[in-house]
Amino acid sequence: MIKEKGVHLAIKVAKKTNRKLIIAGTLNDKKYYKAKIKPHLSKKIRYIGPVGGDRKRRMLANAHCVLVNLG
Repeated sequence: MIKEKGVHLAIKVAKKTNRKLIIAGTLNDKKYYKAKIKPHLSKKIRYIGPVGGDRKRRMLANAHCVLVNLG
């Protein structure tokens, strides 16, 4: 997770639309996480860390929307 991937923007949209957001992936920028992500975590907005295998497949299959940044 780095600023350029725009996770903070996904959080903003989730809050504005009152949607649940699960953020998964490797935490690369701890300063960004502490400043822009962690203060917004709640029951509806969660960071779960890296996922793979069956858990990742289940999450993707049950998601309403998937945001992937390839940059």
